[in-house]
Amino acid sequence: MELGKHLRRGILAVLIACAAPASAFAYSECSGKVQRIWIGDSGSVWIFLQSGPAAALSANDPNREGALAAAMSAQATGRNVTLRFSADSVSCSVQVARFDFVGMYLE
Repeated sequence: MELGKHLRRGILAVLIACAAPASAFAYSECSGKVQRIWIGDSGSVWIFLQSGPAAALSANDPNREGALAAAMSAQATGRNVTLRFSADSVSCSVQVARFDFVGMYLE
């Protein structure tokens, strides 16, 4: 009897958790070869793709050094990267600086 009571509570907790609204994680990703890298302006880093948006990272961005290393590696070896931006529906065909960079894949 005690086990059945705990089981019902557990099932109820799972059902409530499933019914709770979940936030959607919206982001955009753009892929391509690294065309150039800008380092300057008080420690900022800009990573430009051959076509598409550039990732602009401020000096205090915790991903700055890792992204710079990955971008330099990709540029030196000719590998593609995929840049992730926090905004949804980013155009990957428009060359514009984006300040909502959140991560990068080295393909």
